[in-house]
Amino acid sequence: MADSAKSVKTDTPKERVKKYPLNSFLKSCKTLFGVSKSTFVGATSSLAYGEYTIEEIKKHIEEWGKKEAK
Repeated sequence: MADSAKSVKTDTPKERVKKYPLNSFLKSCKTLFGVSKSTFVGATSSLAYGEYTIEEIKKHIEEWGKKEAK
């Protein structure tokens, strides 16, 4: 039997992370991030309106919470 090169599928689909409009997180900010609506609005006020992943927003809120109040 002759050895033949087996083709290996290398273009497997990458898991896509879904992004959502920033204002869509407001309704469920307590459930998703554990913060009130007013905290969410304050923490995300510096973000440009666009689409973000849940993890991006969560990280931003955590970093925002570590800032010193002036």
